[in-house]
Amino acid sequence: MTAEARVSVEKDECREFGRVLAPFLDGELQSEALVDAEAHVATCENCRERVQLGQALRGTMKKVVRVQAPDALRARLATAMVAERARSDAREREVAKSRWLSSWRSMVPLAGAAAVGLAFFAAKGHLASRQSAFNHAGLGDTLLDELVAEHARPLPPEQTDPTKVRALAQYVGVPVQPIRFLKSGARLVGGRVLPVHTERAAMLQYEIGNGGDMRRVSVFIYDPRRIQVNGDDLSLHAVGTANVRVGRTQGYSVAVTQADGVGYAVASDLEEDKSAQLAALLDSQE
Repeated sequence: MTAEARVSVEKDECREFGRVLAPFLDGELQSEALVDAEAHVATCENCRERVQLGQALRGTMKKVVRVQAPDALRARLATAMVAERARSDAREREVAKSRWLSSWRSMVPLAGAAAVGLAFFAAKGHLASRQSAFNHAGLGDTLLDELVAEHARPLPPEQTDPTKVRALAQYVGVPVQPIRFLKSGARLVGGRVLPVHTERAAMLQYEIGNGGDMRRVSVFIYDPRRIQVNGDDLSLHAVGTANVRVGRTQGYSVAVTQADGVGYAVASDLEEDKSAQLAALLDSQE
């Protein structure tokens, strides 16, 4: 083979090897092609240099990739990731809000009607309760128990002079006449105003007897149009011309009556018939 022919063949082999250089460097050639490429590199100085250069470049690239990114670049990347996450969350919230508004619009008419109905019945019930409290403050056994509790543990009187005790009428709305009870032999200790739910009553405190025989009596004076004193344990008794409801609660005797538009409730340490007689005096005396 002539020298020119040999050079031509080597050039063809180098061109052919150039086509498979990259797969050769990456180790991706099949067995037969790999054998031919390695045989060519072993005999061709130029292609062997090409292989060495390619391997050097790949090694340099690997080192560059292993280098950690600068802090500023990493911070910018982190900020961009956070911003993208925030935008994604905002889009999700907008979608959820749109769905909620659509559902709410369909519920508003029904909810509005229900609210109006509830407000109407609540207002009606509130007005009814206020009217009931105004007309009948302290209905039932609860008020009776409260009055007896006041008798059992009385506060000091606000007024002890009978004339000043009469002045309590301006707070109660009905006459307060302590002199009536004085005629029965009871001694006035004093009187004060007693809150009764939304109304007021006068509480007069008396003592009957002396020493170990002394008994306490409390007389509650109120407007029977506004306050009603009832109790399941009270039974109606006729004492002279007076009608008195008499009973016992919490260990004390009680008697309830009315006279000349004034309500009286007597709580005492006396027996029931004695309390009834005192209440009858309030009903009958001038």
